[in-house]
Amino acid sequence: MRRLRTVIFAVALLAGCATPIPKSETIPAFSGKPAATIAIAVVDYRPFILDGNKEEWFEGIFRGAFGIPHSLKRPGESEGKPFATYLASMLQDSLKNAGSKATVVEVFKGTALPKVINEVTSTKADAGLVVGMFQSRYDIGPANPEYAYKFDLIVLDKEGKKLANKTFQAMETGIELSDKYTLFDMMTGIYKQKFESFLNDPQIKNALTTADTH
Repeated sequence: MRRLRTVIFAVALLAGCATPIPKSETIPAFSGKPAATIAIAVVDYRPFILDGNKEEWFEGIFRGAFGIPHSLKRPGESEGKPFATYLASMLQDSLKNAGSKATVVEVFKGTALPKVINEVTSTKADAGLVVGMFQSRYDIGPANPEYAYKFDLIVLDKEGKKLANKTFQAMETGIELSDKYTLFDMMTGIYKQKFESFLNDPQIKNALTTADTH
């Protein structure tokens, strides 16, 4: 019976509902008015990515029957692409919706921070948003699903001066599993909630809204 429940769980979370998650539930809402132009870079510093243990598309593991872990690629246009690129696009949509002309600066995994700052500053944007991803990994199964993350957010002015630098880190356990969305849509909703709180943190928000006045 336990195995049957596990199989039912796996089928439900992978198949989900026929309707995908609404676009509005995938974009973090920024409550301020950001700088007119912002360059965004998300850098993957996750240890298991840098040492080649996992591919750059890796987001986490899903446990099927008997608790056996599986790594699944996000389907659709993001399939096989770096997870950092996916998050950068999410942030771009967020700041665009808030009124900024936001662009993404693609950087290689593990790129040293000074070089990332130089590349972002070279765009001549009014502000830069650099996100260092040091941890982001879910472990989803019928028992104690969890999500661990550690992100460093740095806001820069047009000269590359740091206006804000803050770390957001947690190990969240007992995540409520969705009976409506697929695994990836469920995680998209979680990423949206997290980055919405990061962007609207008073320190980060103030820097993003005043960067072009420096």
